[in-house]
Amino acid sequence: ANRADKEYDVVTLQARAAAQKIEFDGRDIMHMHNANFTTCPPGNDDVMLYAKKIKLDHSRDIGYAKSMLVKFKHVPIFYLHYASFPLTDKRKTGFLWPQIGYDNDSGGQVDIPYYINIAANMDATFTPRIFSMRGGQLNGEFRYLTATAAGQIHSSWLPSDNQFADEDRYAFSYAHRQNFANNWHSEIDWQRVSDKFYLRDFGDIETTGENYISQLARLEYNHKHLNFYARVASYQSINQHIARPDLPYASRPQLGLDWSPAKIKLHNFYNSDVQFTVQLEHTTFRHKINKVTGQRLRIKPEISFHMENNYSYLTPSVAWQTINYSLTDNAADQDNTPSVKIPIYQLAGGLFFERQVVTNNNKYLQTLQPHFRYVAIPRKPQHDFPDVDSSYGGESSFAHFFRSNRFFGGDRIGDTRQLAIGIESRIVDLTGRQLGRASLGQVFYFKDRTITLPAASTNATSQINDIQTNDISGAFSELQIAAFNHWHLTGFARLNPRQNGIQTMQLGGDYAYKQRTAAFYYRYNNSPTDTEKQVNIKFATKVGGAWHLHTNTTYSLTGDGIRWAKVAAKYKNCCWAIQASARRYLDGAGEYKNRFNISFELGGFGQIRSKPVN
Repeated sequence: ANRADKEYDVVTLQARAAAQKIEFDGRDIMHMHNANFTTCPPGNDDVMLYAKKIKLDHSRDIGYAKSMLVKFKHVPIFYLHYASFPLTDKRKTGFLWPQIGYDNDSGGQVDIPYYINIAANMDATFTPRIFSMRGGQLNGEFRYLTATAAGQIHSSWLPSDNQFADEDRYAFSYAHRQNFANNWHSEIDWQRVSDKFYLRDFGDIETTGENYISQLARLEYNHKHLNFYARVASYQSINQHIARPDLPYASRPQLGLDWSPAKIKLHNFYNSDVQFTVQLEHTTFRHKINKVTGQRLRIKPEISFHMENNYSYLTPSVAWQTINYSLTDNAADQDNTPSVKIPIYQLAGGLFFERQVVTNNNKYLQTLQPHFRYVAIPRKPQHDFPDVDSSYGGESSFAHFFRSNRFFGGDRIGDTRQLAIGIESRIVDLTGRQLGRASLGQVFYFKDRTITLPAASTNATSQINDIQTNDISGAFSELQIAAFNHWHLTGFARLNPRQNGIQTMQLGGDYAYKQRTAAFYYRYNNSPTDTEKQVNIKFATKVGGAWHLHTNTTYSLTGDGIRWAKVAAKYKNCCWAIQASARRYLDGAGEYKNRFNISFELGGFGQIRSKPVN
């Protein structure tokens, strides 16, 4: 209904209604008797509300109904003696439509969410959930957004789980991001569950392969020449095969400072400059079970001399890395204050070549950049150091082989004398967009690498026998292609230095065009003890204007078959929608689980709520 005159603005009622009698109470309020009401367009009566009385209050964008019956496709599906419903898409407190699901271990599942519109930047949702095989669960979510912060709190509680020895089970998570004035930032990511099996039974299926959930808080200051951070972290195992002694250390706290003053320009000597940097980090580390604890201080000053002209660059640098510990709960025969001071010498350089390429009247720029990095780090004993946060890394990226330290984390400085050589070529169009990049490299070693990490054991001095004696690495290559319309392709491969074969390979592609997306990834890893081949395929599209399809499958080619698969379909028109999804996944115990879910929405009546009679 429309109404307009010289005195009032135009008022549009985005719905259709019919009634035996209609009464107007001012310009914004309408009373209808023995009425029907719908937000569907003319010619579509899929969703219709029938009521003895209906009041439409456009000043508040709310409708009220007495003796209300909702019909879908002329079939009654919902009745309330007294109810309210929104007249627009604005958020409104009230019940959302239920969701129905099923899985092997929980049986049938019904969710009845209740939405609370607290303020324009704040809302909450409470969702009672009934499992036919477990009992009742209560879920809650609170969200907020301000000009400088955003956050979300989620909690769930299931008392006396019938499928879990009648134990109470719960989960809690808090995520917060905050920007302060003067370049300060903070974030909190805190998660906790009642047991190792909680996420397997109730959580996101895609996280069931993870080993830990974290409790993290971080404060940062970022400036042009100075970065500071303060961090606390602890972890909870969600993998039943990981013993408590093998949990990661908790950092309480970890303080870091990176200082990089302005470069000193040397105008009389090519295009050159001198750069000085200092990295400081102090970590207080703790562990719950039978492991050495204490504090670690790392200091790394470095100076580099960078020379560059139009076709080449050369950068020698030297750093002095120190690690100092103050340990408690250490073995009686172990040093409580071990330390090491190690110089790190590097020399990096490269050449720049480019040429113009013309194909089909299109001009491109091709570059060719051979480069190298020589690293020399002497061997200093570190066998009595604990392993707080260190690892070897995956060696599955081109940049990894040009790092100075083969270890990640702060407990080891790998001894080496090596030369990494690479060559890289790029294709760039006249707008500067990179259409393709190809890289090839190899590392030559002039000494054995003898520094190792402790074995996964409470005895920090037991070592893995992984001293590296090979003279060369396997050749490695990386490829990126964006020349095809809507496609972006990536690949990485590394040869086995002892065999004529591929040791690691990753291939992937992403496609995006209008409302269609697709992605595929292939991963291959051939280790001395196992060979893994895995494919992941994702696809999403809109079909026929109303249907939305989505699939996501991870498939192992080495015997496990499907590790995770999801198929979802949603039909949505102007006034109602229905979505169904099915999931099949391999849990941590090696058993297949199935989950099914279906949800139903009615456009303008998506938040109908019951109201007490006044």
